[in-house]
Order: sequence, then C-alpha cells, then structure tokens
Amino acid sequence: MCTTGVPILRTEQIGRRFDVKQASVVRFYTGPNPGGIWDAALDEAILRVTCEDHGPLTVRVWLNKSPVLVLPRSPMQKEGAFIQECSTRGIHVTRGLSGRRCLLHGPSVLSFSLVDESNALASGDLEREICQLLSPVIRGIQSEIPTSEIAFDQGHVIVGESIVGAFNTSYYFDYLMLQGVVHVHSNQHFTTLKITKEGTRLTCLDQIQSHVSSQHIMDAIKKSIAQNHGLQMTNMPASVRVTELMTELHQWKYTNNDWVYHQLEPLALGRILLESYLAYPPTNRCREIIAIVDEISKKYADKVECRKWLRGRGLMSWLKGVPPGLRPSGGVVQASKKNIVPAVVVQGNITHERKVPVYDDLCEIVETAYNVTFGGTSE
Repeated sequence: MCTTGVPILRTEQIGRRFDVKQASVVRFYTGPNPGGIWDAALDEAILRVTCEDHGPLTVRVWLNKSPVLVLPRSPMQKEGAFIQECSTRGIHVTRGLSGRRCLLHGPSVLSFSLVDESNALASGDLEREICQLLSPVIRGIQSEIPTSEIAFDQGHVIVGESIVGAFNTSYYFDYLMLQGVVHVHSNQHFTTLKITKEGTRLTCLDQIQSHVSSQHIMDAIKKSIAQNHGLQMTNMPASVRVTELMTELHQWKYTNNDWVYHQLEPLALGRILLESYLAYPPTNRCREIIAIVDEISKKYADKVECRKWLRGRGLMSWLKGVPPGLRPSGGVVQASKKNIVPAVVVQGNITHERKVPVYDDLCEIVETAYNVTFGGTSE
C-alpha cells in the first residue's frame, strides 16, 4: 500500500480553544516508551497518526532511562562544540521538529508531550491555557507547590523564580504538538538545568537518580482532570501504524546525520518522492499526469510516496497552501518560480516539463532513483 505521507483532512474545524474545561476527551498514550532517540521518533509518530485519525487531545508522559539531547530545528551558535560536549558525556543527540529550546531528557527528567488541533492550541494565551493541563504534572512531583507558582512563559517552565524546564511547539497540518521537560532531583525537588551555547556546562544526569515514576505523574494528571474538569479519559495503546511509523522515523530521520547535523529533512521515509506540479483547475494534460502517477503509486506500493501540488493552491488534498510540517522539494519550488506547468519531479529533480511522461519511461526513472538512493531493486 502506497503511503502518501499526508492525512485525509476534515472539511470542518471544531473551532474550540485549548481549554480543558471545554475539551470533551483527553487521551493518554499507554504503549511502551522505547527510550533514547526512539522517544523523539515516537512523539512524531503519535503526532502524525493523531492528525491522520483526527484524534482528540493526546497526552504522553515518560522518563527516559538514558540522557538524550533534542536540539532545536534552527542551529544554535557554536553548535558543533555543544554536540561534542554531549558526546564526551555519553549523551545521545538528535534534532527536534522546531522550537527555540534544547530539551534534555534523562533519568531525572520528566518528559511530556501534548498533541491537539492547532486551532485549539494557537492563541495569544497559549502559555496560560496549557498551564491548566500541565500544572498537575508539576504538582504531581511536588504536591505542596501552589498552582499560582507555576508558569509556562516563552518556552520555559517556571516555578516561583526558578526555570525548571522547557517546552517547544511544532505543527503538522491541522495539529500542533507541544514537547517539554521538567527537571527534578532524587528528593523530588526542582533543579534548574543550565545549558550554554558553548556547551560547557551540562548537568551530569548519571549522578542524579529520580524516584519519580511516569505512572505516578500520569495518575496525578488523571486525578486532577477527574476532580476538577470532569473530562472523559481514554487510552491510546501502541498500534501497528504508530510502531511502523516510529521505526521509519527513527531510521530515516532521527538517526540520520543530514537531519541531526545539517537540518536536512529526508524527502520521504525510505521511499522515493514522486511529485507533480499541476495547473488549477487541472488541464487535460494535468489529469493525464495524475492518472499516470496514481498507476505508478499502485505498482511500486511502499517504494514511492506521491504528492500533488496545484499552482496557487498548494497541496491538492490541502488547498490552503503548503501545510505545516510538509515542504515541497526543490524541484517543485523551481517549477513554481519558473512557471513550469505541468511538471513531474522525482526525488527533487524535474524530469518532465510541460508534457505528459510516457508511463514506462517514468517507471524506469523511478526504479533508477530508488536503486541509486537505497541501493536495492524496485521489483
């Protein structure tokens, strides 16, 4: 079955703001937490699957047994030295989807992620509104802290006057994911984690042993929701789709040096990307190309990912421009700038300009691209 890499989108938006008093369902991820860099891949897999299924507000809480540093998508100053410092301390490094903050996960770090519709989360009062749901996370660790002392401000988690954690946000189509960390000592008191741009000061996580369990925190969240908000709570077990997508993301993205060190996202996950740039509304030639591309996607099944872009409208299944979390390849950008319509693009390279490709010729191009990229055969 060919994966398109894009969800089937609902035609109407719920239109509610992120407010646990207005939400009707909160879903908790109850599958295994794989640890290490796998956790970053799992978060994105949950984001994508929740978007594909139009799922409800989804919460995940975990404790990573080994230290992992998730870099922001935009490179930091002196990032190379920073990564080297992590390497000498045995801290694995990967890169996150977006955000301005480094997130350091580890045995004394409570990690959490939220996924919900972006129109439900995106507002000027984002920090105040997420605090409604995440305050129980912090109070679950240190119950005597009053809610008034907890704040989420400009990417920081703050208790009183101390920065105790950080969070980032990233978008994928109609959904938004918030990822964050809160740091605790073994006596369950908060500590400030200091990370400089030079990477010269890093907390030695192996010297801190936490007795706080993710189940303890999850129970605190559920108790607070049940007592204060009366929401329906459901579970999200690990599905085959989430597991498969997590594995692909781990292999082709989060352990890929191009992504980690150079911010170069793979065009597709273990597949050849076949794109078409078409007129809107599609002309007769454009409709012929659509038919050919659909046939190729069936023939090569899991080897090809297909995307159709419409001039002036964006992704065909989106029609609102370029969806968050998905970018057209360099070939599509070039076709747009030079007004090459229609155009067929394979792995970011324009292969056909203003004409309908011969089916067998395009199949041969796809096969060659697959062999060159992955060193295998498409048969």
